Amino acid sequence: MREELHRPTIRVLEILECLADKKEGITLTELSTITGYSKSTIFPIIKTLVEYNYAKSDDSLRYTLGFRACVLASAFTNSSQWLSLIHQEMQQIVDNCEEVCQLGVLDGDHVLYIDKVQSKRTVQLISYIGKRLPAEKTALGKTLIANLSDAEILKIFSSSQKNININKLLNGVRFVKEHGYAIDDREVNEETKCYAVALYQHNKPIAALSVSLPFFRDTPETNQKILQQLFETKKQIETAFNAYTGTIELVSR
Repeated sequence: MREELHRPTIRVLEILECLADKKEGITLTELSTITGYSKSTIFPIIKTLVEYNYAKSDDSLRYTLGFRACVLASAFTNSSQWLSLIHQEMQQIVDNCEEVCQLGVLDGDHVLYIDKVQSKRTVQLISYIGKRLPAEKTALGKTLIANLSDAEILKIFSSSQKNININKLLNGVRFVKEHGYAIDDREVNEETKCYAVALYQHNKPIAALSVSLPFFRDTPETNQKILQQLFETKKQIETAFNAYTGTIELVSR
């Protein structure tokens, strides 16, 4: 609960958030009005932040974020940090669902698998990072393709050397747009079913998360549990994505 947290630390964080929100700068009086803390409480905090370059002030004593705050943000938002954050969420999915979780990005007309967390079950899907599979057959691929227009999909897949049922692919895309997730119903592996959701940053798909399981374990109860976990995790990750104003790339192009 919030009451159990360390109040002095909360004050520091709230002041930093105010500085981040006010790009044009903010005075001590304005900080006091927004946070509800007295100027005598705020002053030693802001003085310390300035001394350590987490804040800075101009001649009119308007405070903004300092360069060390930018260094912290940069360290968090590089691709390895984002992958680390997502991996932690994937582990949580596996802990709760006891099935394999995978992360993939769209690579032309294929999906490139860039991370996975195996479950401890004896019977499970065996996969590996770096694998590429046809996007139109995988749940990961379908949920990423769903962001494209029909014209873009036709351009990518009509020129493919593979024999693709375009109508089936477009129907699958419409399912994703309607329900928010994609299904691979034994299309890649005749013994495996897979569910996936896309991860967006400001309406742009960054990657997709999936949970795969043997078909014989895919009961309605399991289905519901997996989808609930995927949507909850999607919300958590996208909240972090959308709080970042820069461009997120999990794989160098």
